Amino acid sequence: MSFVWKRLQRVNKRAVKYRILIFKNFTKYFNRQPDKVIVVFSRRNRRKVSQPMSWEPTIRNPYLGMVKWSLPEIIDIEITLFKDSHNRFESKEWIVSIESISQFGKNRRIATANINISNFVDCEQFSVPLRHELSKMKLNLVSKKVKLASISLTMATQFLKEGKATDDDMQSLASLMSMTEQNPPIDLDDDLDENQSNQTAEEISKMLKQFNEFLNNEGNEINENSENKIQSG
Repeated sequence: MSFVWKRLQRVNKRAVKYRILIFKNFTKYFNRQPDKVIVVFSRRNRRKVSQPMSWEPTIRNPYLGMVKWSLPEIIDIEITLFKDSHNRFESKEWIVSIESISQFGKNRRIATANINISNFVDCEQFSVPLRHELSKMKLNLVSKKVKLASISLTMATQFLKEGKATDDDMQSLASLMSMTEQNPPIDLDDDLDENQSNQTAEEISKMLKQFNEFLNNEGNEINENSENKIQSG
């Protein structure tokens, strides 16, 4: 149901693909020193992870430290944004989080923040990438072992292509696979490319038919359950 309903909602909408490049360094304040840390960018079942980095304490405070990348490490993400009827991008939030890695290799999330990607792109952006500096953005703490966490990012957004929101090449691979899986993970925003095709009136009719069949089947199940309850009573 979610797959068909999402597709129907995107009929007559436009979709734009962007490449997001992220460079980073951050600071944290711990109750105790971690072994290594990573930065994670995630949305539902998508997860982009930096290389593990050693955490170095400052001279004045052994529990206050910073991780710096001497050479910029780039997190490369392709993201699809959808436009509404007023040519404005719909919100799409990614989670940036810091995770500590113990000496036994166990990951533990310690701080997070949400980033709305639609705030960092421009409808008029085409060939020229846009650059944004996020300096010392405070993160929400999820571990009692952390007193303070902030992250500094440089984010560059680059236009890739634009098309109909229902075109297959503007859909996620997870969305298309969910039609054939028995128990699909409902994640329509895992922005991975699929083979190119055009949206037609026949495809829209097919989606409507699938949606109606789902409602009819759901209604039949409800009626059958009601009859069973009456008979058992």
